[in-house]
Amino acid sequence: MALDLAGQAALAQDRGVFYSRVWAACQILAGYILGEDGTVASHVPRVRWAVSAIANRDFAAQSLLPVVCNDPVVTGSSAGDGSDITDAQLQPAVENAVMKFLTNV
Repeated sequence: MALDLAGQAALAQDRGVFYSRVWAACQILAGYILGEDGTVASHVPRVRWAVSAIANRDFAAQSLLPVVCNDPVVTGSSAGDGSDITDAQLQPAVENAVMKFLTNV
């Protein structure tokens, strides 16, 4: 069964394995952004986010968790702890959450 709102809220507040996976996905994306070409669209705000995410790792993960938990991959999870979500599924969910932040600041 998919996660309901209570399940999403619980997952967003949990500081367990799922949080650690979002934390790691943030760091992977930050490293990627720092290595990308300067001609990439929105490069300057992307680099600012990446530097901030590396300097403030926990804040980056905590601020993204509510948005990540609303991603269809996560809401479609049948495991309350998100353990059935693969890394290959979670990484784009984190990247989409970051892009939502960057296009709305």
